[in-house]
Amino acid sequence: ARTGPVPATLAGYVLGGNTIQLGITSTTGYGTVPLAPSTTVPGDWSTMSGCYGFPDLPPPNQFCGTLLLDVGIVEMFLDLAPADRPAGAEAQDCAKGGNASCVPVGTSMQIIAGSPSAPAASYSFTVADEPQGPAPTYAQWIDSSNVFVNTGRRPLLAFDYLYDARCGNVGFRAK
Repeated sequence: ARTGPVPATLAGYVLGGNTIQLGITSTTGYGTVPLAPSTTVPGDWSTMSGCYGFPDLPPPNQFCGTLLLDVGIVEMFLDLAPADRPAGAEAQDCAKGGNASCVPVGTSMQIIAGSPSAPAASYSFTVADEPQGPAPTYAQWIDSSNVFVNTGRRPLLAFDYLYDARCGNVGFRAK
């Protein structure tokens, strides 16, 4: 039986290391991104803001819209209209993506969760056949008029992730 005071917890969770913590007690130590209320589902939140970029490619080379940390996949998906993609950021028939258009191996990328002027998390990597750290197994292009990045789950190798369902925040803490 538990004795003593029970800590107050908020609706949400933390994904960190090899643990999942249900309920959160604080966002201290996390860079946070405020979420906007959903316009379609009462009581839910919209996707966080975020950016992806190609620092070594000619401008425009940074694209900001929304970001999703998707724990169900190891690859990355980038939404952007084909005409807007920077020169050198696209290769056809990627080995891991089948007939898909992907970011070529050897390309430097940067991911920003939140605003570029005050990121909650930021990391860089080079697309590789054998990815390291938060780098995806591959980065596949999706033809879309939206700017969106689905990072996959590999950022969890570099960051703990917090979701505050009550106040509408997500947070990242470097490991």
